[in-house]
Amino acid sequence: METLAQRKFDIVIVDMSIPSHPVSVGAGSPFSFPSGGLDVLFEIDAQGYKCALVILTQYPEIEIDGVLVPIDSSAEEIARKFDIEVAGCVQYFEDDPDWKTRIRNILKSL
Repeated sequence: METLAQRKFDIVIVDMSIPSHPVSVGAGSPFSFPSGGLDVLFEIDAQGYKCALVILTQYPEIEIDGVLVPIDSSAEEIARKFDIEVAGCVQYFEDDPDWKTRIRNILKSL
């Protein structure tokens, strides 16, 4: 969020599993939350930051308002419930490069 406050981006790719806090001595390990990226989306929206948003996640669903929503329906559900427009949602698979093609296709459509 600090970087977004300092620079303007046309496209922001948000990983939905964002660490809960920065790594610091004595503070324990930061934990990732499967829906942590929603906080970033809400902050982007609240700040009036205008950009194309792409969601990237390793999970087949995104938790939205306590409900697991399949990745293919997540953009529409986020827009419906929170009025945040998402250009697309892509599931990341480490050993399958198809996710890169899906992101390229989303970017080409913008």
